[in-house]
Amino acid sequence: MPQDSASFPAGDSPARAPEGEDARRAEGEETGRKEEDEAARRAEELARIAPFFDAAFYLKRNPDVAAAGMDPLQHFHSNGWREGRNPHPNFALAAYLARFPALREEGRNPLLHFADYHEGLAQAELRPARPATDTAPALPAIALTPPAPQDLMAVRPFFDEAHYRAQLPELAGSPVDPLVHYMTIGWIEERDPSPEFSTRYYLRRNSDVREKGLNPFLHWCRSGRHEPHRQSRSAGAEEARLLEVFETGPLAAAVADVETLEPMVAFPANERRVTGPQLNRPLGESARQLRETLGGRHYRTVVLVPHVRMSGGARLAGAGVRALAELEGPDEVLVLRTDGPEFDYPEWYPAEVRQIDLSALIADLPEEQRLRLLIDVLNGVGARRVINFNSRLAWDAFGRYGRQMAQLYELTSYLFCWDVTLEGDRTGYPIQWLRQSADFHARLLTDSEFLSQDLRARFGFEAGRVTTLPTPIRTGPEVTALPRNPRPRALWAGRHDRQKRLDVLVAVARANPQIDFHVYGKPVLDQAGIEAFDPPFNILVRPPYRRLEEVLPEGFDFYLYTSQWDGLPNAVLEAGAAGLPLVAPAVGGIPELIDDRTGWLVPECDDVAGYSARIRALLDDPEAALSRARALQRRLAERHAPEHYSAALKDALEKDLAP
Repeated sequence: MPQDSASFPAGDSPARAPEGEDARRAEGEETGRKEEDEAARRAEELARIAPFFDAAFYLKRNPDVAAAGMDPLQHFHSNGWREGRNPHPNFALAAYLARFPALREEGRNPLLHFADYHEGLAQAELRPARPATDTAPALPAIALTPPAPQDLMAVRPFFDEAHYRAQLPELAGSPVDPLVHYMTIGWIEERDPSPEFSTRYYLRRNSDVREKGLNPFLHWCRSGRHEPHRQSRSAGAEEARLLEVFETGPLAAAVADVETLEPMVAFPANERRVTGPQLNRPLGESARQLRETLGGRHYRTVVLVPHVRMSGGARLAGAGVRALAELEGPDEVLVLRTDGPEFDYPEWYPAEVRQIDLSALIADLPEEQRLRLLIDVLNGVGARRVINFNSRLAWDAFGRYGRQMAQLYELTSYLFCWDVTLEGDRTGYPIQWLRQSADFHARLLTDSEFLSQDLRARFGFEAGRVTTLPTPIRTGPEVTALPRNPRPRALWAGRHDRQKRLDVLVAVARANPQIDFHVYGKPVLDQAGIEAFDPPFNILVRPPYRRLEEVLPEGFDFYLYTSQWDGLPNAVLEAGAAGLPLVAPAVGGIPELIDDRTGWLVPECDDVAGYSARIRALLDDPEAALSRARALQRRLAERHAPEHYSAALKDALEKDLAP
């Protein structure tokens, strides 16, 4: 019997492809199944990491999460681990990723890996010796990877098993070898292998070891103990006891009060070192290349910058170099990039001033030799003045050799603002680094009176030694009209870093869905960008622009600025000079420029409702918006014209030159 090309058993028929409503229903069911699977996967992962997560610790270390009312475990699972936020007092994400670098490439949550890896270990669970919060789970200490036999042989002669066991009574009766414990997890927890060696101190004072993620005791045993420039010291039980007294109990409240005047009390473990520079010591190939590059030229002023990438400090350094070239002549000024090779914005710097990338020549040198080479350069070019614009190498040199350097050159540092740690403590160049070298500076320059007053109050400087310079900005033609877009457009631009409070920006956008927020920029200091905060549909992320004029034709209704701490930011100056109405927080030096006559100031940096109210007031009153934008342009023209900056810089540099 002839058959069709396809035949079926009795009672069966070929499956018919869904059409119309059936197709939509099938698609919806498939989407629903995927969403259910994703929700189940997420719930299962949360359950696996929950035993190792300390919610109280996480909220204390991340006040922005607490203020937003977010569930801490879910925040860590979604975004926190990508932002480097530690989930537990005894779990350091950076250290764990250093042990398992493949996790970063795979984009895998380190705590989830820890939970999975720990479940398969046939080792006793050990409670941490260092106490966590009252509600913290007991995080096991585990052998992450077995140490190599040759590494164990190198350190065993110097390892004090009795001393190590005294730090970890849980090891009593455990099959875990104390030396293996130290070589795997102990050094990451900064425990001490001997009373003669402090793990924490060695890591803190030997940056190359710290930055490369090396085991400090192994490094010392193999090479560090033979290198005279290495700094190590005995582990001090007395120091630990004093720190505990300092950080807990009745004294902690007194410390918090004193910290407002002297922020360095938040770092009690810092010690004083007396050292001397070894000048004119050749450093092999690096020194030879540098001599050839310099070619015997002399320069009156050497400007030290870390690099030239997207930052207000780098841009202001360019303005300073331009002014110095006008005052002294371009052949008298040398610019050294000390911390990185980036030169992303050459237009910020005058082409006739010589630039040298010192970072490329010192990248492979130990810290001590980097400092020696910098001082050799300064001596070799006959520098009379050294001006530091945020160079970490310069701050390290000033801190270690400031007394001696001050006898050879006039030391000047340009300061913009301090940083703030995740715990809320002030830190950064105006805090730790300046404290070590304040007495050796001929002068200090700032971009805001806010910071100048703080420096005078904390260090007792007389007014003439700390000078506020008006950041130069060329004001455009007075604005005559503002855009009236049917759907308002806000402009935000800057680094996608923690300081700039992207979480606040996202919250403001969510609270104002009728406005489009055009967000220009990229991460510079942090790895996670705005995508980590799940931006809503009305945030349009754009790459950074080189000049504000490139994007102004899009017609923005106002400029929004968010930040937790600041000096007097270039972004605010640029927007004001272009005639954009401004909404900004009252942080740092911003209130020196923005008030109720020149813009809309938000008293608290994280006040989302305050931002929204001022944005509505701006959009509801176009006449006031235009009036304040014009007033801001006039204020900038009066205070921040480039010629004012050059004159102020000349006065500041000459103020202390009298014999």
